[in-house]
Amino acid sequence: MFTVFPIPLIPPISPIPPIPPIPLISPIP
Repeated sequence: MFTVFPIPLIPPISPIPPIPPIPLISPIP
């Protein structure tokens, strides 16, 4: 018998790095 593990939505190794969240209020330089 095999144990079925839940598949995560995000793969462990992704070719594209995750995009950081954009802040709602960004300081203007």
